[in-house]
Amino acid sequence: MDDAEQQAPVDARPADPEPVSEVSESPTSAAEPKLSGRDDSSEEATGAAESAEPQTIAKAPSAEQYAALEARLLALEAAREEEALQELTESEAEAAARQDPVKIYGFMDMGLQRLWTDESSIISGYFEANAWTFAMGNIDLYFDANPHPDWRALAEVRFTNAPRGRINNFGGLAGQFEREDTQQFDPNSTVVNAPMWLGGVIIERAWIEWNRFPAFQVRTGNFFTPFGIWNVDHGQPTLISSFLPQFMLQNYFPIRQTGVQALGSFFLKEWELGYRAWISNGREDATNLDFNDDKAVGTRLFLRNELGKVRTQIGGSVHHGRVADKVVNITQVPTDSQALEFEIEETLAYHETILGLDLSLDIHDTRIRAEGIARLQLYEDGKRGVPSQNSAVSNSVTADDWAFGGYLVVAQRLKFWGLEPYLYGDIMQQNRGFPDGIVTAGPGLNVHFNPSAMLKLQATRGVVFDWTEDLPGDASTNNTNSFVSRIVIAF
Repeated sequence: MDDAEQQAPVDARPADPEPVSEVSESPTSAAEPKLSGRDDSSEEATGAAESAEPQTIAKAPSAEQYAALEARLLALEAAREEEALQELTESEAEAAARQDPVKIYGFMDMGLQRLWTDESSIISGYFEANAWTFAMGNIDLYFDANPHPDWRALAEVRFTNAPRGRINNFGGLAGQFEREDTQQFDPNSTVVNAPMWLGGVIIERAWIEWNRFPAFQVRTGNFFTPFGIWNVDHGQPTLISSFLPQFMLQNYFPIRQTGVQALGSFFLKEWELGYRAWISNGREDATNLDFNDDKAVGTRLFLRNELGKVRTQIGGSVHHGRVADKVVNITQVPTDSQALEFEIEETLAYHETILGLDLSLDIHDTRIRAEGIARLQLYEDGKRGVPSQNSAVSNSVTADDWAFGGYLVVAQRLKFWGLEPYLYGDIMQQNRGFPDGIVTAGPGLNVHFNPSAMLKLQATRGVVFDWTEDLPGDASTNNTNSFVSRIVIAF
């Protein structure tokens, strides 16, 4: 959903008409054969015609002449429509745009799922596993405003029951086991002790866009980083697979950013050349604010053809930014003669460069999606963060290194019952951390009931590796099997 990522709306104003060759004020007269020397407006002429020799009727126009005449008529009609549109005042255009200035749409998905893993594994300890559970998936609403033909605003909001049930503290050596409890009494109920459970509201994105020209538009606010395919498609109704690739779960590429983005497209016959370019605060893992003036920059280029039985999109993305975190300490307690004083220190700072390639290929009813990501992190001296507890080397810190990830999805739309089976696989590799390698693969099935409703089923096997470092224990204890189902409706 696009840019959903919602694709930028095309310019509402029609393009200038092609030059039209001059035509007569009554173009239909050229198509109507006339009797030579006849003028029905004069009785004398009528008598003369009756007494004269029979006249020869002109030949009917050829097929080429008819085609040329039809083309000229269409051009004349287009020119007249253009003139009528140009006569609209700006206020009339704004009034037309305000007829439906705000649209509300969205999607929901619910289902049943299970994760199988070793009871002693880290995954089993950190996450809910080894039990069938019904899940309330996504409840996403889009508020899409177009108050003027040149302006658009979009906000996507997700409703969730999080953080209810989250583990706040582990038991045993960690102390008293505790879960997050969001229950309280409803102050607006007709009885005083009616319970209710609070939930969270997630602002997925919110931006304002000036889209006067298809070739150059400007978007500002909080937007999904327009890299690759997955992050742009974003929602369950448009994604083939229900599972997220590991490189996205690990945030190799920033999922969303706050800043300014320029975007547009140029067209050459059936091909579209599109671009995206942004300057932003950078990663939002800790906050969507920026701690310094080092802004992140990035761009994406893609070539797309959506016509015919073979539809193709090839794209490339690059992002560069400085990521930092800081600690604020109180160094002096206020007294009668002294003020409160603070010490601000950067404890983490690194520069990252991220490269991405993607391919979307539709061949008749076969859909292929593939992406690859590579990220380089270069830390500043003394700002490598807290010592890692996941490394085999005690009290080690994160090193400069590359990390890689990618996925492949191949789906086949069948001719009956709306069935679309597919195969899914992704891989992730990083150094000196847990895990340093994950491969996930499995089959899936989408059942398209109609354009608005579908059922998604998927099973996967996840295998954990210690390719680059001999991690403590047996990495295979964190292997997983999983099954997920979702009923999805878009509205």
